[in-house]
Amino acid sequence: EDLLFLATGSGASAVRCMIDHALLERHTTKKLKLYFGLTSDFEVFWQDHFAELSVKYPNFSFEIALFKPSENWVGA
Repeated sequence: EDLLFLATGSGASAVRCMIDHALLERHTTKKLKLYFGLTSDFEVFWQDHFAELSVKYPNFSFEIALFKPSENWVGA
């Protein structure tokens, strides 16, 4: 079974802990997908962390979704 995570803003801290635990400590082989919602690209944090996880663990992927992205934003 796959695991889907939805998180916004600072509420993502608990979700990050769950994802880190599943991958780093439990070594899960289940597919994990995170949708991380924020208001604008000026608020984006932990993108590097999640990108590193997605490289190291092919069963993890994430998308950042913004409500009001700037013109320079490249993403969802």
